[in-house]
Amino acid sequence: MMTRIVSLSMLALLLGSSLSVAADPFAGKWVNTDEKTDSITRLQIKAEGDSWVIQAWGKCHPTDCDWGKAPLHVLGDSPGDKEMKYGLAHWDHKFADAYITLHFEKGELVPETYEVYKDKSGRSNFRHKESFKKGK
Repeated sequence: MMTRIVSLSMLALLLGSSLSVAADPFAGKWVNTDEKTDSITRLQIKAEGDSWVIQAWGKCHPTDCDWGKAPLHVLGDSPGDKEMKYGLAHWDHKFADAYITLHFEKGELVPETYEVYKDKSGRSNFRHKESFKKGK
């Protein structure tokens, strides 16, 4: 019984480590390459325990609005893929659901944001694609 517990613990440790290593390209602080964006201005992605979280800030005045943290699901091209090339996150705001997909293009992080309004404001749901670079 003890051998089985140790084996399962080692497997969990290895899988947790591989998740961290596989998603490392996403880790860090990211800033929008368009300084005049009216959408997301910056992102922060980091490991918390054995999972990933993403925090987003949207353009507001006089300071950017903090969307808060959301779980970031990292994805590969197949169930056995060890290279996590994509990310997916969701925020449930009172007025809208925001979904973000992430991938890399030409060395930049490319988030695509999908806003689905639920406040009966008459605004159209929309998709927005942006480019981000590593920030400080």
